[in-house]
Amino acid sequence: MTLSNPEFWRRNPLFKSPIPEDIAASAGLWLLENSTDFSTASAVSVVFPEFQLPSHLHSTTPLVRLRDTYEQCFRAPEFDNSARLKALRSAAAYYVLYHAQLIWITWKRLKVEVKNLSPNLHPDLFHHRHNDKWGGKNLFEYLLHVEDRSEPVTSARFLSYIAPYWFCGDSDSAVETRRSRLPTLSELIEVLEQSEALTSATVTDCILCAGAVMDFPLHPKDLIRVDKRCAPFPSHIGGTIDQG
Repeated sequence: MTLSNPEFWRRNPLFKSPIPEDIAASAGLWLLENSTDFSTASAVSVVFPEFQLPSHLHSTTPLVRLRDTYEQCFRAPEFDNSARLKALRSAAAYYVLYHAQLIWITWKRLKVEVKNLSPNLHPDLFHHRHNDKWGGKNLFEYLLHVEDRSEPVTSARFLSYIAPYWFCGDSDSAVETRRSRLPTLSELIEVLEQSEALTSATVTDCILCAGAVMDFPLHPKDLIRVDKRCAPFPSHIGGTIDQG
């Protein structure tokens, strides 16, 4: 299975300002790389929604750590609320890391086999194992419909950040179904409105989602940028967005 058509990816980012360095993110990724302790990976996943990923990360070790932490949650005698939240955090951190690396590989190599990332790693842990625990939904769909948004991983802000990854699709086969995902964008906007989370960052995420389903060329740096308020909004897109 090959990844998305190279014509889908821009040669240069829409946003010209560099992505700010996040020391906490670098430290968290270092811990995932070097610690085999499940509690370490779990602790990193708690604050992961706040991380700004570096653009040079190309390692499967953090993914393996997060996958194994996710699996351990289901070995407990009871899959209670605490274990569910721990599993969700690990799966969410995994999802972002997996897709960020996948998109960078696609952009740099233009065409690559998915198995080159790792044959034992999957795009979405919710689909790979224990799907019945999540109502048969994938990670994005689960977070889209979750009721409690008090945790960083279930927040409307984090949902809007991962949304462009989901709208982009995972493979060439997803290209044909991207436009069918467009109605989901209205659900995302509704969640953002109800959570009072419509800001320049989340609105820009929504615009990238719309661009993705209409095959507008994007750049990996546009997707991994967490806080889009730190970048001047492209003038050719048009409109003025509140910086709230």
